[in-house]
Amino acid sequence: MIVRPTRRDMLRYGSAAALAALPAPAISQAWPNRPIRIVCTYPAGGLTDVFARAYGEYIAQKTGRPVVVENKAGAAGAIGAEIVKAAPADGYTLMFTNSTTMIMNKVLFKKLPYDPDKDFVLIAWFNTGHLPTIINKDVPATKRR
Repeated sequence: MIVRPTRRDMLRYGSAAALAALPAPAISQAWPNRPIRIVCTYPAGGLTDVFARAYGEYIAQKTGRPVVVENKAGAAGAIGAEIVKAAPADGYTLMFTNSTTMIMNKVLFKKLPYDPDKDFVLIAWFNTGHLPTIINKDVPATKRR
């Protein structure tokens, strides 16, 4: 039996997940004492980028440190994930991505430059809210109540 997740499941469990290689020893140090980098695995101006920048502003307000969002798009997020994997494990490089980079790429690609299960740890989960479905006003359809 093949279990197919619904669009709602994909949005609920996989959208806009902020991931990073942040080991426990880095937390016990005086963090942060320099700028924080967020690698967004999708292009500037998209929904993932908007959420990454909002999260970056929130981190900057809470920590008093500058946060830089870098967009490293391509290969369904694999390029940005590879950059974060190669970054020092000091907690200063975070990845903001979605379920494609962490879940779907395991199915889409035979070989990835990262292992989503072993190379990253989830540090925050985002509920992106309701996403509207919109059609032309001339279509004879109404909102289901």
